[in-house]
Amino acid sequence: MLKVEDVVENLTGYIESRIEVIKLDLKNEITHAGVNAGVGIIVGIFGLLTLFCLTVALGFWLGDVVDSRALGFVLAGAFFLLLSALLLASKAALQRLVARRVFSKYSQNKPQA
Repeated sequence: MLKVEDVVENLTGYIESRIEVIKLDLKNEITHAGVNAGVGIIVGIFGLLTLFCLTVALGFWLGDVVDSRALGFVLAGAFFLLLSALLLASKAALQRLVARRVFSKYSQNKPQA
């Protein structure tokens, strides 16, 4: 016959084990998110450096084409200003697209332990 103390002890052990599993899962998720954020930051920095170099090259090239370096850089800046205005105008659509992509990635059905 089972004693009440045995049942309580088994239940307490189960709850403690379950809490440990949840802690480990949470630690794993946080570590994974941190690694992804770190990689994203590094890729973003290199992307910005690449964009900067290409923008300078575009400014010099346009300056040679129009025979005025200053005008070349103004034209390159105007291009990015126009691109920024277009992105700002389609801000809501971009937000929906990003939200759909991000949330679909994290809303996949994960098996419950």
